[in-house]
Amino acid sequence: MKPVFAAISLAVALGSPAAANDEAANAVYERMAASYRALDPASLDKVYAPGATYNPRNAKAGIDDYQRLMTGLSGFQRQVKDKGGHVDIRFRVAERKRLGDVYIDHGFVRTTYILEKGGAPIISNGKFMTVLAKQPDGNWAIVSDADSDTPPEAFDKAVPVAGLKYDQ
Repeated sequence: MKPVFAAISLAVALGSPAAANDEAANAVYERMAASYRALDPASLDKVYAPGATYNPRNAKAGIDDYQRLMTGLSGFQRQVKDKGGHVDIRFRVAERKRLGDVYIDHGFVRTTYILEKGGAPIISNGKFMTVLAKQPDGNWAIVSDADSDTPPEAFDKAVPVAGLKYDQ
């Protein structure tokens, strides 16, 4: 078992609810949304920690190489920007577990893509499990991220939890 998944399993089993007002951890989602709204790939380094992994929906394998992850995400942003498109991403964190300076968040994400100027919107709904960790500089960043498809109703029916990220 990979160390990240072992840590996730341990944290889920032993973790306690996070402080309800942990704005520093919620800020990671704000930074990600801002990066996509601005289509500013340089700001993604403030979202993902060095060594971060990502298991995207509909992929045969996860991405466990940080440079490959950043290249893929920033390439997508540049492509959309070059074509005059737009991306809007919204998060609803439904549950947070804490184990020291690590949070395990479960929630829902809705992303609206307009891939080129004048293009039709594409709406994607997903559920996610994200592991955030406090970094040496004091900021929080994603160390492991995974998502899967979910019906739109899951995002729509998500209930706000006091202090957790909840976009309208």
